[in-house]
This record gives sequence, C-alpha cells and structure tokens, in this order.
Amino acid sequence: MPTPGSEEFYQWFESLEPGTPQYRKALRALAEANEGGDGQAGPPPRKPADSHPPSWYERDPTGYPDGESGDDEFDLEDFQIESVPELLSKDIRPPEPLITYDGRSLLHEGTSQLAAKPKIGKTNLVMNFGLAIASESGRALGKAEVQRHGRVLMLNLDGSRRGSYDRFQTMTANDPDGAPARFDILHGAFPEVGDGALDLLGDYCTEYPETELIIVDTLQHLRPTSDGRRNVYHEDYEFVHPIAELGRKTDTSILLVHHLNKIQNGDQLDKVSGSTGLTGAVENVMILDRARGETKAELSVRPREDREEDFDLEFDGQVQTWIVGDDVYEPKSQARQKIYDYLLEQGQGTLGNIAEAVGKSTDNVSKRLADMKENGAPIKKPQRGVYKLVSGAS
Repeated sequence: MPTPGSEEFYQWFESLEPGTPQYRKALRALAEANEGGDGQAGPPPRKPADSHPPSWYERDPTGYPDGESGDDEFDLEDFQIESVPELLSKDIRPPEPLITYDGRSLLHEGTSQLAAKPKIGKTNLVMNFGLAIASESGRALGKAEVQRHGRVLMLNLDGSRRGSYDRFQTMTANDPDGAPARFDILHGAFPEVGDGALDLLGDYCTEYPETELIIVDTLQHLRPTSDGRRNVYHEDYEFVHPIAELGRKTDTSILLVHHLNKIQNGDQLDKVSGSTGLTGAVENVMILDRARGETKAELSVRPREDREEDFDLEFDGQVQTWIVGDDVYEPKSQARQKIYDYLLEQGQGTLGNIAEAVGKSTDNVSKRLADMKENGAPIKKPQRGVYKLVSGAS
C-alpha cells in the first residue's frame, strides 16, 4: 500500500472499488495516519459521478498492490458471514437460462465451457447462439426459445474474417430481419489472461451494459504461457477462474469453446481436454459429441446448479445450422415433401406459386403449410401470403 496521504496513495485509492475489503483498509490506514501524524493526510478524494469505472479486472491475484499479502490486516467484518436463516430470508432469484428447449435449459447463464472435437461444427453452434440472442425475437437451433436477448461479443480467435463472412452470410440469408447489429465479432490476435484480456472484456461490458453473452473461440488463445513447473490442476483453475469471476461481476454470460481429449468412455467431463481445474472453474459444461461424417450429434449439458440434460441435434448443411429436436423436420406425406422441397429450392413463395408447383389447390396447400409448421417445419410468413423456409426463427 502506498504511504497514506501521498499523491501515489490518492491515485491508487481512486482505482479501488468502494465497499471492498481493500477500500475499507485504505480508509482505516488514512484515519490512522491522520491520528498519528501531522493531520495533513486529509480525507480521501471523491470520484466524480461520471468518472470511468476502475480497471479492477486484472489486479494482482492477491488483491493487494505490489503483491503484498496483508494477512495481518484482515478483519472478520471484511467477509460476508451470515446465518442460514439470514441467507434463507433473502430474495435470491434462481438462475435464468439464456436458451431453453421444450421447457429444459439448454444454454445456462454464467460461464460455460463447450467442448468438442475439431472441425465438427462447434463454431456454427456458438454462432447460432449468438445470432439468436442478439436478434430481437429469433429462435436458436431452429426451435429453441431465447429467454434473454441482448448484445453479443464473439472473439473468433481460431477463424478468419472470410470464414465468418461465409458462415454468417449463409446462416442469415433466409432471415427477413437480416444479421443483428448487436452481434460484434473480433478476429486476429487478442491479449492473454493476465496480459490485458480481462481488462478489455470488462471495458466492453462497461461500454455496452446490455451485453448478455461473450463467446471465446477458442479458450486456448487466452491461456498464458506455462513454465511447466506448477501443478496442472492449479494452473488450469487459476487460468479460467478469473474469466468466470469477470462474468459474475459484470452479470454477463461467457461461453468458452474448447476441445475434447481422446477418451471415449467414462464420465462426460473426463472427455474435456485438460485437468478438472478447467471444468471445475466454470458453472456449466457442454459437450458436443458427433461422429466424423455424420449429421446427427448429441449435446450434453452439465450445469453446476441445475439438472443435467441431453439434446439431439442434426446439422443442416444447406443453412449451416444445427437444429435441435429428435430429428430435423421430415414431411409426413408426399404432398408435404413436394411443398418442403419447393421452399428448400426457392427459399420462399406465394401460396399461389406453391400450389401451382405441387399441383394442389391453394386451400389444400394452406392447410398443409399450417400442419407442417405445427409439426416443426421452420416456416415463416415474412408478409401476407408469402411463405419462407428459415433457420434460427419461426
């Protein structure tokens, strides 16, 4: 801690978060300096109401300037200790998922880790999440409901601008609302954790308080270089825990994209590459399991404070999007198949166009379209009398 009353002390004090243990210790130190000194230390300066929030995201892990331990300066009042009845008397809201399907939580709030093998579609999956959340009313994965819409930031550290352009162009081509303006994406280099990454992400959340989700693809790009001397579990945990803490402090969900190891059997969490320090530091773990060359996959969701869920997905290559459900929509009759094929080929059509193409009356086609939509076909009416096959909305 700088000398109380010095210019360095006041500059340091300005960076402290009011109400924290370190803030209270600084006040006590200043009071003691006034009592025992010449009385010239003075009161701490007040921050202007419109000043920029302090950059607290990447302080020294000890929480003290210059890494000093401060063990002898702790008081019990610095910690939140309460009785169980006091805890139960509080109005603490339950976790609210970002995305649900069929009444089940698919993407939880908090920090989640999505792990999958390379090149099986995890980037498409998180992009779909981002598009749905950043939209005003879109659905995720064709049928899943978005519970919280807002701004999304994606760090696409593994991909290129060209690759993102191609994906987004295909994924949003049939959406009448187009690509949502609240979805920001970054390509190229980004600092590691401990070297400015969390500061920058914290500043983004301050700049855009409506941010609901930050996507990091992939997590490995934020990992500091290891000297190989430390315990692997501790190193993994201390790498991811500050990211999760940033999410809690900014009330922003964070989705970390990671890889699976070569383990085939056993507990799902054992399949995540790295030690249990990586999975233990986050609130939720998601595993996308898909055989190479197959279109079907299973998404396993393992939250810390909710029930485990498994979701069947199928990849629709035509729109570069995963669809949730037992199966992608399959028409129940030849007539419905003709209607579906027409919309797949044309993208959209009027009732008259469709009826003429399939050789049925407009009344017959209208009833079949309503039945198809009710049974899961991703059909939308962007305007009166026009039907459109879309992805990510219904």
